[in-house]
Amino acid sequence: MFSVQLILSGSQQERLRIAHKIIKKALAIAFPEAKGHPDLITLQPSNSLGISQIRALQQKLAFKPYSAAVKVALITQAEKLTIPAQNALLKTLEEPPAKTLIILLAPKKEDLLPTIVSRCQILQLLQKPQIEIDEKSITYYLSRITTILESSPGERIKLAQEFSHRQEALSLVKNFLWLWRELLLVKAGAKKGKIGKKLKLLNLSQIKTAIKNTETIRMMLEANVNPRLGVENLFLAYPNLKPEA
Repeated sequence: MFSVQLILSGSQQERLRIAHKIIKKALAIAFPEAKGHPDLITLQPSNSLGISQIRALQQKLAFKPYSAAVKVALITQAEKLTIPAQNALLKTLEEPPAKTLIILLAPKKEDLLPTIVSRCQILQLLQKPQIEIDEKSITYYLSRITTILESSPGERIKLAQEFSHRQEALSLVKNFLWLWRELLLVKAGAKKGKIGKKLKLLNLSQIKTAIKNTETIRMMLEANVNPRLGVENLFLAYPNLKPEA
């Protein structure tokens, strides 16, 4: 598990829900009981979070966990950190104390200094439920992604040829984007879910890159790029998985 995580987008309630799942796994105790756990430090600002509050947090993190495997710090509204407070926090994020997990929640990464964002493992939530996908569809699209990842460049180009209509290409890309984000959450331990035996071989860096590439092609398709070429470029950008012998 990454020692510093930043949960972005979605609603505040959704960000908290994901954070609580991560904390439950880290402390081995569920909410609401976890609220009183000695190894959980929560910063919930009313107006802003200043440098004095970050200094106090740093002092608490300097102590070893009381009973859990790690000491967890949750900043529920990181966007309210003042610039001096962010600069003070940066020192801790660069070299987190041993056995420490720091979780920041914010609506968007632009609310924080780029240096803060660069030190975090990012979990990007959907702004709103853009698509609905049932279990049958999940299985179908997981199978399609796996096939693409196991295909050669030439085979990927052939697979992209069926998407000559914009709406079909957009539907595919949006469903892929949803699944990649779900896979990121599962891989990071933020939620449980079926991601497929072969897709488990992917690391977080590969998944994040796939999300970035998929989002880029989605925007290109909505800007009237040739749908087949857009899907073709996406398939070619995806990571490689060798088929099992």
